Amino acid sequence: MGIARALLIALAVLVVAGTVEGCASTAPKAAHHKKNRVKRTRGADAARATALDDGTLADGDAGGQRLSQALEDGELELTDAVDEGLVSYYHDSLAGNATANGERYRLAGATCAHKTLPFGTIVVIEDTETGKLATCRVNDRGPFVKGRVLDVSKRVARDLGLLDRGVIRARLRLILPAAA
Repeated sequence: MGIARALLIALAVLVVAGTVEGCASTAPKAAHHKKNRVKRTRGADAARATALDDGTLADGDAGGQRLSQALEDGELELTDAVDEGLVSYYHDSLAGNATANGERYRLAGATCAHKTLPFGTIVVIEDTETGKLATCRVNDRGPFVKGRVLDVSKRVARDLGLLDRGVIRARLRLILPAAA
């Protein structure tokens, strides 16, 4: 897919979603790091990742168990890293605000904001320092702070051990239906 087409699709998503509000984070500013970006996944892989979301895969312990089982059974596959950079989290004061896709931000939800991945994409976040993993669903746009690739809900931040550190360096992967 050409860059112009990808930009057009991203612009269309933003226009449909309306004004982006509530994409702020209270995490402290991190020291300047060299960007260590991995090629972003676009096109077919991103569309396949979006098709996964039935509202349960990334939400709650039962969702995590179903996800693990589907990966073991070969129904789903984990991509190579699609992005890498700094991850921060939403401030508690944003609870109840509308996200870019129209949902309300819930502290206990397993959701995140990414600049380009389609809404509904299931993202696996791996802390590059500790190796901790968390899974969440894209429902917002952002973060809009230089060097950051993802803003996560408080629940995901807690799962990653991010609450005490404010910002972590992480690798992002997508969960896709297994290729037939």
